[in-house]
Amino acid sequence: VDEIYVCGGGAHNQHILSRLREMMPDHEVATIADLGYDPDYLESFLWAYLAYLFLKERPIHCARYTGAKKPYIPGKLCLP
Repeated sequence: VDEIYVCGGGAHNQHILSRLREMMPDHEVATIADLGYDPDYLESFLWAYLAYLFLKERPIHCARYTGAKKPYIPGKLCLP
């Protein structure tokens, strides 16, 4: 990996961006705005997609990224 692109709230946080740059001096750290995408749009799209998976009871497979032992359905429905 040579480039790290940040989206969501972290893309607006200069402290996070500066720390990432300090921790990975051999990598380009930028926001997805530099690619022409709105950082907030992408994050909201992800949450909508996770809600869709929950409602359709479709599991996600993310052991590679999170260490989860098995596929799981994301989210939980909480009603007042």
